[in-house]
Amino acid sequence: MKRYKYFTLKILTKPYLKKYIHSLYGKTVIFSSANQFGTIIMALLDRPNMVRESKEKIKKRLDEYNVELLIFCPIWFIKKNMYGFDISENHMISLNKYIEQRFTEDLYKFCYILNKCGVSLEDGMAEFCKCHDIEIDEDITLDALKKKEYRYRKHLLDIDAGIAKTKITSIQPAFF
Repeated sequence: MKRYKYFTLKILTKPYLKKYIHSLYGKTVIFSSANQFGTIIMALLDRPNMVRESKEKIKKRLDEYNVELLIFCPIWFIKKNMYGFDISENHMISLNKYIEQRFTEDLYKFCYILNKCGVSLEDGMAEFCKCHDIEIDEDITLDALKKKEYRYRKHLLDIDAGIAKTKITSIQPAFF
């Protein structure tokens, strides 16, 4: 890879999320609009002259991100499509929320499938972490994984229960 043809975006994140992204897109994450992650980043790119919120408001939220995730973006893409070349702190928080949500959803799906095959939840979580090169108790604790999986599962059950309780009414469209 010729680095002079790329510029580097530095995104602060959590260690387990960085490893998760590396397991999905490789150790050298190259921006591409051909995948979901690239499309999200494309939407979050800013021009550097934008007015930003005060640093004090978002500093607390950024403090929990302590690892840099480097993403290499082709310069031709940015020039051709007139995107910015910076990610604001607010967008960095949004990107981390997206990665964390995707991580949680993938964790749930992985554990759900293994559970249907008779594998325990803890063993499923350990296998998920092994697949994504995440060290339990170093990058994230087993308790944190359990909470994420439980909350996501409960969220899905709440959605199902809410839909079941909703009275379905038919709406006739008006044609003019």
